[in-house]
Amino acid sequence: MKNQDYKVEELIKNHSFRRMVRGEADDKEMIEWSYWIEKSENNRRKAKKAIVEIYGFEFDDPSLPNIEQKWKELSLDTTIDRAETQSYITGNSNNNVWLIRAAAILLIISVVVAGIFLQKDVTPSEPNLEQVSVVKSIITADNEVKTLRFSDGSKITLNSNSRLRYKETPSGSKTIDVTLSGSAFFESGKKIPQKLTRFTVNTPNGQIQDIGTQFMVNVEKKHTRVIIQEGTVEIKPEERSENDGRILINKGELIEFNSNNLTKRNEVNPTLFTSWATGFMRFNKTNIKEVSENIEAQFGVKVKITNPELSNLTLEGAVYYRSLEELVRSISDVIKTPVYQLPDSNIIYIGSPAE
Repeated sequence: MKNQDYKVEELIKNHSFRRMVRGEADDKEMIEWSYWIEKSENNRRKAKKAIVEIYGFEFDDPSLPNIEQKWKELSLDTTIDRAETQSYITGNSNNNVWLIRAAAILLIISVVVAGIFLQKDVTPSEPNLEQVSVVKSIITADNEVKTLRFSDGSKITLNSNSRLRYKETPSGSKTIDVTLSGSAFFESGKKIPQKLTRFTVNTPNGQIQDIGTQFMVNVEKKHTRVIIQEGTVEIKPEERSENDGRILINKGELIEFNSNNLTKRNEVNPTLFTSWATGFMRFNKTNIKEVSENIEAQFGVKVKITNPELSNLTLEGAVYYRSLEELVRSISDVIKTPVYQLPDSNIIYIGSPAE
């Protein structure tokens, strides 16, 4: 770690660095990261940027402390402390010095985090997108979901291993312009008038504009997938001219498109695809196989239907859940059949595993 040249992206995904940022690192990790951060100005700059992106917010408020200045002050303080206490430190003096430096690192992190929470806690008196235009990007790691809420009630829920980038919002604009990599769920606020575009989502394959709606976007290697839960969405593939018009997608539709045109268009149960963000899944004569495929995709597990007679089972009703365990129990209650996961297993059984 000491001599490694980390990139910002590598720091963001580094589990040890994330533990250090969240105050969960042990003494050894804290000392190692303090050494790495203190080693150069470039390392400090990368660490600061990674910390900001891990928390999902960047801020520029003159009332907040200057991070670089605080670092210089802390570096000077630790130097003075070493000079004043040199005659009293014996034995593990090197460890003590690094503990002082580790404390300095933690203080800098706390200043960044304090700024983040000060920015997040602002509650404007009326909807004003200018107040959130300082957000530059949000990044999520494995098994991590983040939600960004706006003053008018709109929100974006970013799925794991995804990135959402912002552009500055022009004065008076009511549209949030974002660039997505990965997947996210978008919800327009109730204060937004109908037929008014709220989100413009840019992907490598084209642009998506919503009209008072709830929808999910998943950007994959060769195409972009959009599922509409409420309202309507307009799609413009990257290489499609404005003269050809935009493609209108309606509630309950799943579409996939590349840079030229639509490649897939089906009617689906949208809650099966958006439940990772909403915690809600509605069944309307939904086949158990379709539910199983959704669980596999959402949680990265394998689902086995042990009794062939259950394969044609359809579900009615709805479930709310906050975890895989809650979903498994809820489905079991709906179908009146055992559904469970054995300890230390990556397999969900529908029916008894002995069958």
